[in-house]
Order: sequence, then C-alpha cells, then structure tokens
Amino acid sequence: MNAPIIAPATRLAAALTLALLAPAALAQTLPAAGTTNSGTYTLPNSRTTAGEYPWVIRILSYHPGAVVPRRMYTASCTTGGVRKLFASITTRSTTGTEEGMIISGDVASTGVVSNFTSRSFPTCKDMNGIVAASDCSTVTAMCRRPAGSTGATRDLVAALPTTTVGNDWRNWLTAEPGDDQMWLYEWRGAPAVPTSSLTGYNSYIVSKAIGGGWEFGHQNLVMSSTHYGVAMKATTGKDANGTQHQGDSFVAVTRASVPANTAIDTSRGWIWACAHGHTLSNRPVLSTTGKFGAFCMTDWTNVANDTKGAVWMRVEGQAAGKAHDIYASLVPGGYTELRFNGGHGPILPTANGEFIGVLVGSPSPSIAERSRIGLVRFNSVGARLSAPVWVKSSATHFLSYPQLVSLGNDSTGTPRYLLGWAQMMASGTNVTTSFDNPSPDQTQRLATKYFVQEIDANGNAKSQVRELTHGWGEQDQMVSLGAGRAGWVYRPDGRIKLSTDGTTVTSMPSPNSTGVIFMTYTSTSM
Repeated sequence: MNAPIIAPATRLAAALTLALLAPAALAQTLPAAGTTNSGTYTLPNSRTTAGEYPWVIRILSYHPGAVVPRRMYTASCTTGGVRKLFASITTRSTTGTEEGMIISGDVASTGVVSNFTSRSFPTCKDMNGIVAASDCSTVTAMCRRPAGSTGATRDLVAALPTTTVGNDWRNWLTAEPGDDQMWLYEWRGAPAVPTSSLTGYNSYIVSKAIGGGWEFGHQNLVMSSTHYGVAMKATTGKDANGTQHQGDSFVAVTRASVPANTAIDTSRGWIWACAHGHTLSNRPVLSTTGKFGAFCMTDWTNVANDTKGAVWMRVEGQAAGKAHDIYASLVPGGYTELRFNGGHGPILPTANGEFIGVLVGSPSPSIAERSRIGLVRFNSVGARLSAPVWVKSSATHFLSYPQLVSLGNDSTGTPRYLLGWAQMMASGTNVTTSFDNPSPDQTQRLATKYFVQEIDANGNAKSQVRELTHGWGEQDQMVSLGAGRAGWVYRPDGRIKLSTDGTTVTSMPSPNSTGVIFMTYTSTSM
C-alpha cells in the first residue's frame, strides 16, 4: 500500500520540532549518504561542449548568452552483464561548427565509468533525447537537422494523410519551410551499438516544425514496448503579424521491426501545447500502465491578466492539470521579464500507474520568496493529488537545479529516490531585490553548491546529505543504473566559485568544456 503524500499535521509538526531542536542528533540517525564515482571523457578532435542557445528561459532566469553547456541527455541499459551509460550531447569545433555526438561508457561495480567510445553526427545540429531498451537491443536518439534534409529511411510526416477530417497532424508538424526537422535514429541489435561507425541505423522524420526563434523547451523521448513518445518544443506557421507561436507537440510513433510499418500514431499524444500559454519546458514520461504524459511549464496560469507562470501535468487523452503557480518578475509596463521564480525537474512513474515529480517554487507564488525544492504527486490521469511538499529550503539562498531519479525499492519494498538540488544566489536582506538583481551576477544561472540525498516518496530523508563537486545541468536528467544506483553526465565541476564573503566571482566555468564527466551514485543503505 502506498504511503500518503503528506504526513498528518501532528506528525509533521513533531518532525519539524525535532529538526529545529536537535538537527545534529536527527542527522546521526540517518544512514550515511551513498558513494560517488566517475570517469572523464575528453572530446575528440579538439571539440568542446556546445553552449546554451541565447535568450533561453530557464529556472530563475533567462540566459541572454551562453553560460552553461547545452542540455545533455542520458540513457542506460545492460548487455552481457555490463552496465552501459550513454550520453547524447552537442559539440562545437574550434571554428564554431556544431554537431551531435553519442558517447558510451561502461559502469563497473565500483561505479567507475571507463571504456569510452563515441560517434559524431555532422548532419545533426543538435543531438537530443536518447532511450535504450533494458537489454540494449534498441537504442534510439533524436537528431535535429536543417530544413530540407533528405535521406531518411522513412519520412513519417510526409506519410501522414493530406486531408483527414478532424486530423491536422500533418499541418501542425510542418509549420514554416525554414523550420528545422527532428529525426529519430534507431539502432537495433544484440546489442545495439550507436557509437560504432560500422553499425547502421534506421532514421525517421517525426517533425518539420522545430525552432522558429526561441529555443526554450526540451527535445526528449520515452519508449514503451510498442511506441516511442517524442516530446518536442515546436512552432506553428506565421500569424498575420509574421510571428510563429511557441508550444510543444507530443508525437507517438509506433515501433516496428520493418521501417515501412513505423508511423505516427495520431490516436495518441497531442498535436499542440501541453498546457495554456507558451511552453517553456516539457519533460516526457511513460506510466507503468503504458500512458504517455509530460511535466511542463508555461508562462501563463490560464487566468485572465495573471502575470505568473505555472507548472502543469498532462497525460494523453486528458486535459492538463496544474501543479503550482510560479512567481514572475515584471518590468515597467507589466510585462514578464523572462524571469520565473521556479520551474520543474524530472517526472517519474510510480508502480501504481501514478506519477511523482520535483519542482522549484515557493508556497506563495504571488510574491517573491526564496525558491524551494518540492515534490508533487499526480494520479493516473494527471490530476494533482495534493499541494507540493516543500522538502528543501534555505534561509539565505535561492535553490534550483532539481533532480529526482528512482533508486528502486529498499529492503522493506518501499520506493526510494535520489533527490538533487543546488544552491543559487543569496537572498540578502530583501528577497525581491535579490531576485530582480542577483549578486554576484550569474549566480541566478550557475550553481554555487550541489547536493544529493536519498528520500522516499513523501520526501522523508533516508540518508544524510552529500555535497558534490561534480553536478549536473539545470535541464539535464539523471538516469537509473539499477538497484540503488544512478548516473548523470555534465562538464567537470560546473560550479561558479565565489569569494569567502560570497560577494565576488573568483572563477566561472566555461560552457565550452573539452571533456564531460560520467558520474555515478551508489546507495550504501539499500
């Protein structure tokens, strides 16, 4: 039987009292945090990680210029008793050209990652989401290619009907002639080896409506035994003012061993928009009952004249349900200044067909408050079960960079998760001023400290906290590596370094790193 998402009021009050009166004693009752290990891969041919696209809206702040690497996607599987960890990234040459790359590493029982191999994809402007079957028999990645690209095994957009009453999928997935395309690269084998130039793959065009100016949102996918669920930040055709609107599409693609039978399943997913407003982020999920869904954030609450943003959950076949409103900073004239005091991280399926997600926000989104880390639960159709449970907060700093990954069940059969978060800018004596004018600059975009802790589905701590040197990207997502283990990939030590008094930046990491670090976490109490 699943535990309730929120403990009774009396139990919660008692727990808070204990935490306030005797934090040291309380911490001693918790098992030690797990161990971390790693392996570093130097990118070939003097390449570096590509920087974030300019003017991207992220948690806490927009990015007018690149200060972090572009998002890195991960997947994992096991073949022949060897645990594989894949990274799908975008790299940059010394002359500024960008292309996709997939990297594979072997994870030892110690957590050390080695035996790296990689493959570059020069025709891919970006390499995005990646998934793998548990036995590595299929590995599939998303490749963003320029408008007009040809040579796919099958163009799934062109294969859609040109005229179907009540079905506008083809039109919505085509948009403007200059928009980029999204391809799926699919490797099959025993095992599939996406990093070998000797292995072929099937390629499918799933959208011709990518880009259109703004680059916020995600390009990611999940996989069931019968379908791919492809979540894409997308654009529409131009309106009367020549503007393309920004949203997302969730495209379900049938998986077939014969390419001719691979097709877009228009009975599933959605054509446009996870929720009300412009899609700022969208993370796909597959429920344990086989339903696709997405955790997303938009710049509107669906309330007239409301200037806040909102985090939503949508399951295919259902309307979006709101998780929480997000405070937004305004400039004179009442326009949102591309800064939201929150957002969300991963969304995970639970064993009973429901969902659990991690978000950033504050209890009172109508005012500026220090951002916190919260958990939120949804039922099988995406309806919120209760208000967010705020599990991490700081009296001196904003928090962000949320992570949540399954570690499996502990010895009692209770699901356990690894929670990750980061310390951001100081809140100072006036939270509103500190949010609008962070000091030092860039601490609203770059983490100053990273932390992880094991928790249960109610947010109860199951281990002590561990501070890390090598963290993750704000939009990246950890991946399960089996019972009690998790992994992620990022540039080595992505923290911004400050002076002792916290007022001056002493070292800032470059978004263009010559290598990436494959990190692993192993629980010592499961």
